[in-house]
Amino acid sequence: MSVASDAVAVRRGPLAVAGGLLAAIVLVAAADTVIAQLALAAGAPDDFQPLKAPSYIFLTTLGILAGALGWSIVRKVSNDPRPPIR
Repeated sequence: MSVASDAVAVRRGPLAVAGGLLAAIVLVAAADTVIAQLALAAGAPDDFQPLKAPSYIFLTTLGILAGALGWSIVRKVSNDPRPPIR
């Protein structure tokens, strides 16, 4: 059984949201770079385009921004938007 939290949803300012998105992009791009380097070290061809930084950083950024947009839509249309209970 879980107990619902009575915490009030806090709206973050646009600067805080932008900073969080930028931090997420940088951290995930760094993790992507490590994975790409491991793949190259394991024998992936050097000219394999999906392992080039511009490819995966663009797609990572696109995914993070799409997720943020989706969550903002959920918060706007939901009567009681809350993050998942942990």
